[in-house]
Amino acid sequence: MMNCRKNVCRPALGIVAIGSLVACSGSGGSSGSGVGPSPEVSSLTGSPATEYEFDADNNRVLLGNPVATQVAAEEATIEVTVPENFNAYQGTERDIFAFRGVTPSGNGVTTIYAAGADAASLTGAFAERAGPETVVPDTGIVNYDGQYAGVIRSLEGDSVSHAVSGTATMTASFADGQVSGVISDRVATLLSLTTIQTDLADIELQTTSIENGGFAGTTTGGGFPTVLGFEFDTDQGNYSGLFVGADGEEIVGNLDITHTRVSDDARIRQEVGAFILE
Repeated sequence: MMNCRKNVCRPALGIVAIGSLVACSGSGGSSGSGVGPSPEVSSLTGSPATEYEFDADNNRVLLGNPVATQVAAEEATIEVTVPENFNAYQGTERDIFAFRGVTPSGNGVTTIYAAGADAASLTGAFAERAGPETVVPDTGIVNYDGQYAGVIRSLEGDSVSHAVSGTATMTASFADGQVSGVISDRVATLLSLTTIQTDLADIELQTTSIENGGFAGTTTGGGFPTVLGFEFDTDQGNYSGLFVGADGEEIVGNLDITHTRVSDDARIRQEVGAFILE
């Protein structure tokens, strides 16, 4: 659900944190494991309800904490790969980079953003329902595929370093109430010099339960390669998302992982990602 005024939309305040997906009240849902209306919003990281708005009139992302102290990210002109069903947004000095994706049906939206010290020092990832209440099946196995978009923020320099593109697949076993998947074909583009691209390892979305039409689990893999002789460790991360559409025919979701440089200074890069599947 979105709160909108003059086509400036802010996620509804009923944010659902990872690991605590709960059903919204309303008719049309049936009871049982993995069956029922999904949450309206699944927030993985950041505080989008208070620090993010989408300005539909001007097709731009507004950030601030509080959001009244806004900085704007216009539609990106920098040469990066923009996955299908996504739009990219950048700040004037590349101090902000964001991806906003909408499912082909328009029933789901997923957004990620990162802003460095010159902007608002924020990172966020969330998915939301923009269509009808969802009641997922309680039988069958469904394979979904789609696209992945990511942004990497360098925390030690408090700057946005890379945009990431890739593909995504997930398998939902509705009878078992479980879902799993993989993010692959990941390529990171350095925003300060877009001719430099780096292949990243696959991210495994570990098997987790479907609860009330949503899910939340952990990731493995996704390693960042050696850069200028420095090695990085990639920690176990988190992912979450929603089945959207009346019968759960599409998925919107997010992930959050950390790459830590193996050295005395242990520099950290945070990657937030978004995926749309059908």
